[in-house]
Amino acid sequence: MSIGHAALVTAVFSVGISAGCVRDQLAPDSSPPIEGEAVFRGNAHRTGVFPSPGLEAEPTVLWKIYTHKVTTDAAVADGRVFFGAGEWGGRGSLYAVDARTGKRLWKFAMTRATFSTPAVVDDLVLFGSRDGNVYALDAASGTVRWRLHIGNAVDASPAVVKGTMYFSSDNHQLFAVDVLTGQERWRFQTGAPIKSSPTVADGIVYFGSNDNRFYAVNGANGREVWHFETERNVSGTAAVSDGVVYFGSNDADDPLYALDAKTGTVRWRRGGWRAANQGQHSIAISGWSCRVLWRSGGEPLRARSPDG
Repeated sequence: MSIGHAALVTAVFSVGISAGCVRDQLAPDSSPPIEGEAVFRGNAHRTGVFPSPGLEAEPTVLWKIYTHKVTTDAAVADGRVFFGAGEWGGRGSLYAVDARTGKRLWKFAMTRATFSTPAVVDDLVLFGSRDGNVYALDAASGTVRWRLHIGNAVDASPAVVKGTMYFSSDNHQLFAVDVLTGQERWRFQTGAPIKSSPTVADGIVYFGSNDNRFYAVNGANGREVWHFETERNVSGTAAVSDGVVYFGSNDADDPLYALDAKTGTVRWRRGGWRAANQGQHSIAISGWSCRVLWRSGGEPLRARSPDG
């Protein structure tokens, strides 16, 4: 996310919704597990579910700070807000501010910007950068705990499940590394840069690539389970719920896909909904309304039933 030459960061809030399709009531066991204190899209299934009761009153601004350009979503954990911002000359920084007051706690500077929304796990702030590195910073101090040099931009946001961090990069590869040490466990090769943030459900890692394919890869060993070919690239993040994986593609008719998560078989495909929009879409699964919800760029929120 980029907002002109100067960006205003305000205190954030989230609205919690329940994963799974349950009419008229919530299913307390249907939400995917959350690994860590804060992750992109709320959990590894990327359903847009956050551990919050939602808004109880009209929101008011608690505080605001100014940076050059905000380049990531915010991650909120243990009373701190973490986010990336661009700087003059193409440089970038990751900020940590007090969630109650907005006071800056620390700032980590890089030679290039970060577009990777951080994950906060085990007192580590995990994210990638266009400087070709993946970082694990101490959440309290901002000091480097480990750094892994990839050599190409890492714009996607990491997923963390059972001590393994998954992330993708412009070098055409998906990586799995130890979250505490950064030691590589495996890597999976595709045919083009990967902008899609990985989604993890039931031991399978789902992601799209600019090689016009959507992949399902075994999270333990990095072997391909299946892949699905689209007309154009898949740059956005998928969501998984009730055995179905949902994602958008940059095909000519701007479709939203629903595939069987185990086999990759098409459940349905609906065009004309701008579900990809060059990776700027967000998909959520609503248990209240039995709907797949998504927003494409600045357009209004759209909805479709899970059966298409």
